[in-house]
Amino acid sequence: MSVELDAFVKDETFTPDRGTITARTLLEKSIVHVVDVAADPEMHSLEGQRLGGFRTLLGLPLMRDDVVIGAIVLGRLRVESFTDKQIELVTTFADQAVIAIENMRSRVYRMGPGTWPLYPP
Repeated sequence: MSVELDAFVKDETFTPDRGTITARTLLEKSIVHVVDVAADPEMHSLEGQRLGGFRTLLGLPLMRDDVVIGAIVLGRLRVESFTDKQIELVTTFADQAVIAIENMRSRVYRMGPGTWPLYPP
């Protein structure tokens, strides 16, 4: 990530609407594949797109039961669809990420407050 894009992301106020890939993924609770960000009429974060240079985006929700707990977003610097096989692979990764997150939450809950770090030196 460029210094400029990093600064933009830190300073930008994101709203829960369909104008960014992350928000759209969270709202739809499903995979969102935008083949050409510049041609998508709903995308409004064009400054972020310009700074990042990405053209194709793929958003995958991290779901626990029917609750979204996060998202994974992948991008390409060129207009090129992600293949079904690539999407399947990232979906598997997202499913494993949810398991890891929930395992960590469970462990922190069992340990109680004030027990960080989880792995003592």
